[in-house]
Amino acid sequence: MDIRYPEPDERPRILVVEPNRTNLGVLARRLSEAGYRVTTADSGATAIAELYRLPIDLVLAELNMPRMSGAELARAIRGEVQWNDVPVMLITGKSDPKGAVRAYESGADDVILKP
Repeated sequence: MDIRYPEPDERPRILVVEPNRTNLGVLARRLSEAGYRVTTADSGATAIAELYRLPIDLVLAELNMPRMSGAELARAIRGEVQWNDVPVMLITGKSDPKGAVRAYESGADDVILKP
C-alpha cells in the first residue's frame, strides 16, 4: 500500500487566537505537531488582519479576550462573505456556561470547554 502524505502547502491552516502567550504557544505547538500549518494571533484585531492576509481553514479562538472577544471575532467573521465557510471554534472554561451560549449565538460552529 502506497501512502501519500499531503504536500506542506496542502495541509490545513489553523488560525489560533489567544491573548495568553503560554497558552498560544502550547496550542500552536500541539497543532503543528499534529501536522497542521499554524498561524497565531494574540488578539481579535490581529486575527482579522491574518484572515485578510492568508487563506485560513479553521479559526480556533479564546472566547474571553480583551478588546475583541472571541464572540465578537466570530460575528466579524460571519459578517464577511469571503469567510462564511471558515469554521470557527471558540474555547471557554467549564465554569462559564453562559459563555458557551454566547459563543453559539455569535455564529461559532463549535465550543471547546476547558477543564
